[in-house]
Parts: sequence; C-alpha cells; structure tokens
Amino acid sequence: MLRSLEIRSDLRHLLNVNSLKGLRGLIVPLKDMVDFPLNPKMTSATSLLFFAIHFACIRAGNSFETFVKLECKTEYHGVYGQQSILECVVKPVVEDVTIITVTWKRVGAAAANLLEYHKDKMDPTPGFKFAEPSWNKKNMNVSLLLTNTKMADNGEYECEVETEVGTAKATPRLSVTAFVKLECKTEYHGVYGQQSILECVVKPVVEDVTIITVTWKRVGAAAANLLEYHKDKMDPTPGFKFAEPSWNKKNMNVSLLLTNTKMADNGEYECEVETEVGTAKATPRLSVTAKYKTPTMSSIPDTNIQENTDVTIFCNSTGGHQKGLIWWFDQSGNNWTRSAELVAKETDDGLFSLASKFTVLKATSSYTNYMCKVLNVNGALEGKASFEIQFVSRDLGSKADNLDSVSNTNWLAPVVVIGSLIIGLLAALQFFKKRSAQRARRKSTLPLMSGHQTDTRHDAMLKQKSVSFSFPPSLSLSPGLNSDSS
Repeated sequence: MLRSLEIRSDLRHLLNVNSLKGLRGLIVPLKDMVDFPLNPKMTSATSLLFFAIHFACIRAGNSFETFVKLECKTEYHGVYGQQSILECVVKPVVEDVTIITVTWKRVGAAAANLLEYHKDKMDPTPGFKFAEPSWNKKNMNVSLLLTNTKMADNGEYECEVETEVGTAKATPRLSVTAFVKLECKTEYHGVYGQQSILECVVKPVVEDVTIITVTWKRVGAAAANLLEYHKDKMDPTPGFKFAEPSWNKKNMNVSLLLTNTKMADNGEYECEVETEVGTAKATPRLSVTAKYKTPTMSSIPDTNIQENTDVTIFCNSTGGHQKGLIWWFDQSGNNWTRSAELVAKETDDGLFSLASKFTVLKATSSYTNYMCKVLNVNGALEGKASFEIQFVSRDLGSKADNLDSVSNTNWLAPVVVIGSLIIGLLAALQFFKKRSAQRARRKSTLPLMSGHQTDTRHDAMLKQKSVSFSFPPSLSLSPGLNSDSS
C-alpha cells in the first residue's frame, strides 16, 4: 500500500514538470485516474506506461515540432501596382504560445531577408511588412504584405516561424500579373483598294507604362510578322504600319494600318503586346469588301436617232467582290430590269464585272432618259448612272428646212425672171409678126384705092412705138425675125 502511494506521488511530480507542457492534452486524463484507488493488478502497468512516456520525452530532447503547424496556400496571385498578401498562420496544438522568430525571404535570392522578427526586434525591408497592422509575438497571423507589387516580386517565398514549443516552415508562391488589356473590336471592315485600320489600344491600370514589344501577324500564315517592334527597332512589311504616324514606345495606340487593302487581306489577325507590367493579346478579324465603281452607259445607235428606232442601251460596272445586280428604270420610274440582260464575270483579281443591256423598242423622243443602278449582293446601292437617247435634233431639222427654202428661193427667182422675159419676148415677136402680115396686106390693096387719101396715122404710131422699144443685147432678134423698120 505504501509503495502504491509513493508511485502516485512520483507521477504527480512528473506531470508538473514544465518540459512536459506539450503533452498536457494527452496525460491530464491519466492524472485524474491516480486520484482514484488503484487496482493492485493495474498499478504496475500504469507505472510502466508513464515511465515509457517520460523516457520518450527525454530521448526526443524535449522537442515538440510536430505540435506547431504553419498553414499557407500553395500559390497566391498579385497584381502589379497593387498590394499583395501571402497569408500564413501559425497553428499550435496548445494555447498561449509565444513566437520567438519570424523570417520571410525569396527562395534563391541572395539578398537579405524581406522581413525578420526576433525577440521583439523588427527588421523589415521597405515595401514588405506584416499584414496585421499591430502585429506582436502573441499574434499567430504572420502573413506578409507587399505594399506595391512589382513584376520582380513574382516567384517562390519562404516563411519560417520559431516558437517556444517548436518551429515550422512553408514555401508559398506569388504569381504577379498586371492589368494590361489590349482593347480591339472583334471584327473590322475594309474596302478593296482603300486604307483599312485594325484599331487596338493598350489599357494598363497603372501610369507611365513602356511598351517593349509589339507584333502583328496573320493567324495561320506561315510568312513573317506583318509588323514587329522590339526595343526601339521597327521591322514593318511593305503596306503595313502603325496607324499613328509618330508612334513610339510610350504610345498605347498600337493600331495596324493597311495602306492598300486587297482581297487577300481578308482574315483573322493577331496582335501581341509586351510591356514592363505584363503582356496582352487580341485576335481581331478583317472582312474585306469591294465596292462596284460608278457605271458607264452607252447605246447603239449612239446619235442622230430617228423616231421609232430600236435602241440598245448598255450599262457596265466593275470592282465588286461578289456578284451584283443591275436594275433599269425609265424617266417615270418604271422598272425594266426583267427586260434586260445581265452578264457577271469574275476577274483575275478576284473581283466581279457586270455588263447589262436593255433594248428600247421603237424609241420616241417623248421617252429619252433611262437609268441603271448597281446593287451589291445584299441589295445595297453602290452606284448609278443616267443616259439620254440622242434623237435627231428638231432645231437641226428646221434649219435644214430653212436651208432648202433659201436654196429654192435662190434658184427659183432667176428662173422666174428669165421665164418672164422669154414669155414677153415671144409675145412681142408674135405681135410684130402679126403687124408685118397686116402691113403686107395693106400695100397690096393700094392700087384699088388710089382715089382715096392714105391714112398715115396708124403707121406713124407704129413707127413711134418701134423707136421707143429696144431689146436687151443678150436677147437680140435672130436674123430671120427682122422688124419692118429694118
């Protein structure tokens, strides 16, 4: 009985030893057991158990590392220019633990510790401190705060904590990214033969960013980059350049300019930008279209067209990237497209040409104006032209009539004059001929009338008329028609 009491007294003394503080949670229940009467059969077994525990503690050198944990995540994410936190918390299995030492450092870095605490002495590197503003040695939150995260802060860190009951270590990793966005539209539209711009602008959340590299290329193309800039060196492909004429590494507008867009430029592009605070990428698409040119019109016949003549009008246009349409209208707005013929051909450059003709049957000058409209594949108007049928001018016809009347007057007047002279001459000749015959008869009757006085008044009158009348030289009488006075 006395032996049993001595063993109880030794166990109570053993349980009060400070070196076994870490085993309180395990041994306290056993301590309560010794307050009850012990079964003689269990006394020796209980004694052996406690001596085994004590021996194990002595051999371990009073070390209790397995009872202190440092809980940290494997990886943390930080943002350039903002605060970042590496959260690490000490988790002891006992209460009222005091931290002796805390060290934070970069793994593989040769520089000094980023943050060091040892027995109430703090030695932080500028930009690094405890996340808890009023941290002290009783605070188990040993998280590290980076006040202004940089790209150089990216990497693996090591945190080591020493307490009065043991030490613990953890190696979290910080991945630093920057809010560098490359803002581009999903799709852009270009026109064949004109300039096209793929607008892309770098949008960093921090100021004073410097661009290191810019590359533009066609997605899936095996050729070299269309435009490349790297550390003040520019390597553009002919026909491609920055949209900003005086672009430099401080200019966030990295838009691509195509100086002469071709159908082959249709497709997806990739723009990648690298800055000192991160990289960004975008893949805009360029859809190239070709607009039909203003149509040209002609006709057969072309000018001086007579009324009620069939006239064929032609309308031609080129340059469309897809097969288009040509519509026909007269001056009243009537649609004659169904009566027209259209031929569309693809040219060597991948574009289309349109040729249409429309025949006006028995055209009249009351309907002279016609119009053709060129529409693209979507039915949108891309060009139009008007045409006027060239009929014979009415002014020209009146002038011709005037010329005919003038010419008729010019030749008719002399004819009338000459004809009048001839008629007058013939009448005069006829008159003189009759007179000559009458005189001849009078002479033959003189012997029969010798006893009468001759009447000479009539002869005197004839003589007076013959003297006053004279013929023009050009109309002199012929030798066979002499007057009586000859």
